[in-house]
Amino acid sequence: EAYNYCAYNLESVRLAASDPWLRRAFMTVTHREMSLEPLKTTERIYNFVEETLTDEIKEYIFKMANADDQSNENRHDGLDTFKNSTETVNAWKDLKNQRIKFWDLYSVESQCKLLFGLLKEGFTVDSIPYGKLRYLHL
Repeated sequence: EAYNYCAYNLESVRLAASDPWLRRAFMTVTHREMSLEPLKTTERIYNFVEETLTDEIKEYIFKMANADDQSNENRHDGLDTFKNSTETVNAWKDLKNQRIKFWDLYSVESQCKLLFGLLKEGFTVDSIPYGKLRYLHL
C-alpha cells in the first residue's frame, strides 16, 4: 500500500518538475511543511497564486495551528479541527505511546525512499534516537 501511494506521488512530483509549464502551474507542498510552518507555507502558496493573504486568514491559521486540547471542546460548529500542528506532525515520534513496529517504519521508509528524497524529507529509521528504539516493537 505504501509503495503504490509513494510511487503515484513520486510520478506526479517528477512530472510537474519536468515540464516548464507545469512548474509554473503547480507547486509542491508537503503535510510536514504545512504542519511545521503553516503561516510561512500559506504565504508561499498565496504568493504562488498571486493572491493577498489577509490578516483574518493569518489569524485563523495561527488559531488552527497553535490550539491546545481545550480548543476543540469549545467549538460548536463541528467544521474545524483545532490542533497544535507541530505536536501533531511529530506525535508519532513519541514511541512510548505508540504501537509502532520497527519493521513497519523500515518498510515505509524503504518503499518511499525516492519520494522522501525528492521532497527533502529528512526522516530515516536511523534518525530515531537510540534511547527511543527500545519502545519500538519488533
